[in-house]
Amino acid sequence: MQRRVPQVLRQINNKNSIAEDYFKIINTAERKSGIISKEYSRYSFEQSTSQQQPQIDQRISDLQILVRANIYRIQTIQNRIIDIERKYETVQGYVEIIAKNQITLYMLNKK
Repeated sequence: MQRRVPQVLRQINNKNSIAEDYFKIINTAERKSGIISKEYSRYSFEQSTSQQQPQIDQRISDLQILVRANIYRIQTIQNRIIDIERKYETVQGYVEIIAKNQITLYMLNKK
């Protein structure tokens, strides 16, 4: 148990960097979705030009893939955060047990 506590504490310290990554990915996904909506607008505006249609379709497809990849990365980071939170709760439980044991030892030694 004592060996696991420092490892979990390091993971908890990494939680801030994970959260920063999470928000960067969300911002990227929002930008990409904005680009997709602009591409759709351009697509509908330029729909009459059949030469550009395949290029626009390909660009929209590429952007949709990027957004799906970002959504997957967001879900992965959310799962990592949940896992770290569970480990943090476990460590909190260990700390409470250790504190109770220390109090008990103190009271027994005081007598």
